[in-house]
Amino acid sequence: AALASAASFVAGGALPLLVVALTSAENRLPALTGATIAMLVSLGVIGAHAGGVRPYRPTVRILIWGLVSLG
Repeated sequence: AALASAASFVAGGALPLLVVALTSAENRLPALTGATIAMLVSLGVIGAHAGGVRPYRPTVRILIWGLVSLG
């Protein structure tokens, strides 16, 4: 379980670090916001697929609560 948790933290942190490293200071916040929203949507779709349900409701739920937790 510890290895799975560590792998998920590394995977979850890789995209934001990549976005910050590849964007200029002026574009960093919009790029990071867009990447975060894209990843939340992706995780919602993946979770719905893994659970065998239609992706709309789980994706919206993850997106909304993910954005609330970031705010």
